[in-house]
Amino acid sequence: MQTTLAPLAPPKAPPKLAALDDLREKTQPNRLKEVRERAGLSQAELGRLVDVDQQQIYRWEKAGDLKISTLRLLADALQCA
Repeated sequence: MQTTLAPLAPPKAPPKLAALDDLREKTQPNRLKEVRERAGLSQAELGRLVDVDQQQIYRWEKAGDLKISTLRLLADALQCA
């Protein structure tokens, strides 16, 4: 008895690459600013909660460079997981 193989389905198209602007909007620094603003906090207010100055919050929002321990501290201050 001979079995017939079903034809292979055509390959799925690869997902479209996001535009650079879309990727930049999803980065950690921009996300930090978004969450801070949603919490209704200024940079200075968030800085007081995590014991840094407003300029440090500004730098984190612009460049990132956050350690895991800093991310945890910010997550606790912003009440997010």
